[in-house]
Amino acid sequence: MKSGAITGNTCIGGSGGGVNVSENAIFTMKGGEISGNTATENNGGNGGGVQVGRNATFTMEGGEISGNTANSCGGGVRLRGTFTMKGGKISGNTTKRGGGVDSWQGTFIMEGGEISGNSNTSESESGGGLYVGGENATFTKTGGIIYGDTDTTHTPGSTENTALNSRGHAVSLAHRIRRNATAGEEITLYAKNENGVWTYNDSSTGGVGDTTANWGN
Repeated sequence: MKSGAITGNTCIGGSGGGVNVSENAIFTMKGGEISGNTATENNGGNGGGVQVGRNATFTMEGGEISGNTANSCGGGVRLRGTFTMKGGKISGNTTKRGGGVDSWQGTFIMEGGEISGNSNTSESESGGGLYVGGENATFTKTGGIIYGDTDTTHTPGSTENTALNSRGHAVSLAHRIRRNATAGEEITLYAKNENGVWTYNDSSTGGVGDTTANWGN
């Protein structure tokens, strides 16, 4: 995809309101926009803009994934395959978990671009900009920026990502098994930081995730 728009579509009873990259398929986005799409289902509805299936690959080099809505997870993008973000913007998307991107058992690699202005809308879920969870899920960041929520209003702005319950406004790194932190706060984060690169690791321990700060280069 080099230009144009995929917009105003609705997926009922499934995933991928705008684009569904099925198992083993490859999609490259260099420009244009995927916007204003919806994925809806009573017990599902993932990937308002884009759904990336198992073993599928999505590479984003430019363009925008914006203004999409999902009933359950991944307002902009829901992935179980591999998503590499080299440029472009994921912004203004909403859902219950992972407003911008929800990576469940997937691989999310961020080398550039911007994740901004997204929000999650469920008190029981997390990840305004990005949610990463599930066994063997991986998040690697070497460039770009994921905005947090740096004020006290916790409402999405032009750049701020927000989590309704304040857990991971920018990023929530999580696991399906919840445990209690030392302070007694229920958390889902198990991750480690190696030279600025965050990689999923079930055996390590950590806090609830980045709550306010912007994750820059």
